[in-house]
Parts: sequence; structure tokens; C-alpha cells
Amino acid sequence: MTVLIGGFIFAYAFLVDSASELLMPGAAITGVGVVMVMVLLAHYEKMGVIGIPLGVLESLGMLPKVVSYVRLFAVGVVGVKIAATGNEMIYEGMAHTLSDLGHASTMDIVLLPIMFVGWLLVQLFALVLGVFSPNIHTVRLHFVEWMMQFYEGSGLPFEAFGFKPNKVEVE
Repeated sequence: MTVLIGGFIFAYAFLVDSASELLMPGAAITGVGVVMVMVLLAHYEKMGVIGIPLGVLESLGMLPKVVSYVRLFAVGVVGVKIAATGNEMIYEGMAHTLSDLGHASTMDIVLLPIMFVGWLLVQLFALVLGVFSPNIHTVRLHFVEWMMQFYEGSGLPFEAFGFKPNKVEVE
């Protein structure tokens, strides 16, 4: 956790100019976290000297999991940007035509229902993307990345709550 918090502070200070005074404290917190992982592996996990370089590797091993969760944020932003782009490209054209119907050409009036349907489809696509995509990615992350760390295959078949189904023979 120390590595993640220090890394966040360091990255924030690196990206935001007004927070540049947090750069060194973030790096120091991250360094302390990496040293803690080294000590944990070397002393408590009884790995000896090999635990020192493995501590650095284990600390870097957290990065892909964090970046995977950042992808969920990006998917949400994409859904919002698709909806905003639909509003800028389609809805504004419709609003401009509707605000001045007296000077609108026949083609403008013919295209209004088509533009409205197109705008609705873009908004619906953004809504579906915003609702389903983060859930699908989250389930994948939980099952693929996090459960791999804790799953131990014992070779015994899974029996939920000790339930033993009866065998059914069909002729």
C-alpha cells in the first residue's frame, strides 16, 4: 500500500505543475515501500539475499494491476466523450435548423428526422457503453487478475455447501 500511495503522489506531482513540491516526498514514500517489500521477502519469507532484487520486481508487479483499473476510468471517459461529440456534431446542427425554420432549406427539413435518429443512436450507444463495458471489464479484472493471486488448486472437485447431486440416467 505504501508503494501505491507513494507512486500516486509521485505521479500526481510529476503531471501537475502546481504540485511539484510533492515530487520528492512521493519518491521517498515509494522508496520506503520498496524497501519494506525487500525486508518482508528477505527476512519474513526466509528468502535471504534473493529477496532484495525480488522486492523490486514484486513492487513493479503491482503496476499492471493498477493500470488495468485505470482502464475502467478510461472506458467511462470514452462513453462521455462519445455522447458529447454526438451533441456537438448532430444536436447543435438540429438546434440551429430548428431555431430558424423560416430560412431552412427543404434538405434541412428532410434531414431533421434522420439527424434526430442518428443523435438518439449515438446517445444510446454511449449509454450502453457506459453501463455494460465497465462491468464487463471489472468482472474480468476480478476473476483473471486478482483471483489468480489467491486461488490454490487442490485437485479436489468443488462441491458448493456439500451438495451432492443425484445421478440421473437417461435411456
